[in-house]
Amino acid sequence: MKSSSQLIEEKDSFIIENKEIFIKELEEISRVKKWRIMSKGADYINFKTRFTWKSWGEYISITILKDNIVEISSKPIIKSTVLDYGKNMDNIRMIKSILGVSHKV
Repeated sequence: MKSSSQLIEEKDSFIIENKEIFIKELEEISRVKKWRIMSKGADYINFKTRFTWKSWGEYISITILKDNIVEISSKPIIKSTVLDYGKNMDNIRMIKSILGVSHKV
């Protein structure tokens, strides 16, 4: 079991075809899901999700590396979270599903 000082964080990576289209699709997901864009650049975008019955919200970080490899992570807003009920993995799976991502690195 993880101690309260260890952060529950889920990570994944995959390959995309077009960086600009990918960022626009992520912005659309944030609009529909009512996530707040915390920061955005040419090669990254960071979100804060809303409170749900499963969590107080999550930080989702998406970074585009060279060769269009994307790293995505989701972690609880509350650092002392011990149990996330699979919410962080759900966030990553949902984003990948909406984007139709199937190429894992």
